[in-house]
Amino acid sequence: MNGERIELKKKNREKHEKIGEMVQVKKEMEKIKMEEAKDEEIMKLKKELEKMRMRKMEDTTAESSKDGPSISQHENMDIKINIILINFY
Repeated sequence: MNGERIELKKKNREKHEKIGEMVQVKKEMEKIKMEEAKDEEIMKLKKELEKMRMRKMEDTTAESSKDGPSISQHENMDIKINIILINFY
């Protein structure tokens, strides 16, 4: 009877260890998924930032050929770029 209890405790301990390992693996997988989602969001923000920079350069060249650059438009674009950079970092 005592041997059966020891064997039962041993099996129960092994079962709990396996469950603990499975939980740990699941947590690691969730962490990886979150990192991948974060990386995707960062890439989207980088692309959006690059588009904004290109638009700013196009606006600057177009306006400089006219009456000169509009300061308020440039300030607005700089503010938007800075907001994206702050959120990015």
